[in-house]
Amino acid sequence: MPKPAAYITFRELFDRLPTKEELNSIMKGLNAFNTVLLTSRLNTMFRHSVWTKNPQDVNSIENFQRWFAMVFFDQDTKQRLESRFGEQNPLHRPVCHPLQLLNIMRLALRVAEGDDSARPDTAQPYTSQLGTASLMVNDLFLTTEEQENLKVGSKDEKRKQLMLQWLASIEVSNPTPLRNLLFRSYGTYRIALRDAQLLARIKKECGGLDIEHDFETLLGIPLMGWLSLVFGVQSLFLTRTQEEFINKPEIFLTNRRTLLQDSNLTKPQIDGFFDMLSMSFDELRLEMQKERPVDERLDIVPFKSKPFFTTFVDNYACVDLGLLTEKLHNGPYFLLSNKLPEKERWKVFGAWGLLFEFYVNWLLKSLGGRHSALFYPDTCWEDDKRKAFDALFVKKRMVAVLEFKGGFLPQEA
Repeated sequence: MPKPAAYITFRELFDRLPTKEELNSIMKGLNAFNTVLLTSRLNTMFRHSVWTKNPQDVNSIENFQRWFAMVFFDQDTKQRLESRFGEQNPLHRPVCHPLQLLNIMRLALRVAEGDDSARPDTAQPYTSQLGTASLMVNDLFLTTEEQENLKVGSKDEKRKQLMLQWLASIEVSNPTPLRNLLFRSYGTYRIALRDAQLLARIKKECGGLDIEHDFETLLGIPLMGWLSLVFGVQSLFLTRTQEEFINKPEIFLTNRRTLLQDSNLTKPQIDGFFDMLSMSFDELRLEMQKERPVDERLDIVPFKSKPFFTTFVDNYACVDLGLLTEKLHNGPYFLLSNKLPEKERWKVFGAWGLLFEFYVNWLLKSLGGRHSALFYPDTCWEDDKRKAFDALFVKKRMVAVLEFKGGFLPQEA
């Protein structure tokens, strides 16, 4: 379960709210490429600090937060941080978090104009300016109206407002754990897609779609091979230590030539994998300049769609490992859907509904009989055999009705 933490803001240290104009002014002076590259590295380090199981990385979350403050805050900010929060555990009051870093990237891509010398990774005052900007971003996640909504109304109304404001950020800050995604991916794409009845139903109801065959035909790589590359890139980072990420910044980059020295996949297939999930820096910048009908604070669609960008030939930076690991579950759906003409994408949408229903039923069958509750998948009405519910749990006179929703939506939504 995710543990709640309240990130430290600029206002808590300087007793005033920053303005959007102040933040944009700071970001405008930074070099865009090096700022995005640095924040991608910081995001990788954050995810590593949370996920690492390396015995050398004791207290990795707290150590990362302290390292960030030491490197990126100027002396005045450090003194204020120490005097006001010196006794606080950084695990509960962090200064750095993923949604903050993604917003710094977004702003750098949109407004940064600094020349090559304005590098926040190596040169002052730009390093401290990035630290200041990160604190300001934390304040600007809430509008004045949203802040007021937390102060008025009944206790229940305030709680609802807090939950509403929390939902958007928690998905980014607390992605599904890798072990859960691995299990879900294996159950969905390895076990479910071996069921002959399910495959026949998908072919019959979804315009003849054959998920594994069509994926390999259209994308040039076997489905399980593609998923293994997602996991392989993720695993590459988890073998590192926190000290390595601090002392050897270049190790957060992925080289597609050296990623797999011995693989059953061909060079064109590995190249194709990275081409599917990456953009050049210029393409990423153009994509982020586009106007989308979404709150700009949560506008991470380009990052979710393609979490890599090219740094130089054959080398890639991942903007957020959390967005990459999501591909173990939703990657095949969106890739296959986007390869089909728009008028045929209903096939993929329908097929994944059936696939997800099969997976959840397979998962819940293991609970059937426990606590005297009986499980009935894929139920129908007795009179005309129309489908009633995706599943039921029955215990004595109590019935729990289940409807399964996979949550796949087009990016425009």
